[in-house]
Amino acid sequence: MSTINSQKFDRELKKGGAELLVLSLLEARPRHGYEVRKLIEARSDGVLKFNAASLYLLLYRLEKRGWIEGRWVEKAGQRRRRYYKLTKDGKKALTRATQHLGVICGRHQSRNETGKCLTGSMRSDGGWLA
Repeated sequence: MSTINSQKFDRELKKGGAELLVLSLLEARPRHGYEVRKLIEARSDGVLKFNAASLYLLLYRLEKRGWIEGRWVEKAGQRRRRYYKLTKDGKKALTRATQHLGVICGRHQSRNETGKCLTGSMRSDGGWLA
């Protein structure tokens, strides 16, 4: 594979991995962007970090595809925040991705374990991040 093709493949793989990571975090419940950003950082022991602009562009792209839906929420004494939730199409995309890519992580049986493998939430000692 040429260097240019290799770089493009690496970039696309990272982009797809980031999308999958965000979708998997939104599967449990709606979250606002800052919370998503902090969860990614915490669960990767600080290895993965998104700057705000990159994360919000990613959220916008996922929303435009119809995989997530955002809505503004105002709470007393707090700033207005945009909460994102997984849509039916987003759940389908997440399921497809974990099924297709689960082959790579073949030793994992459950969807949760496959998702952990695919999103890179393995600690440096080989254990899984909570």
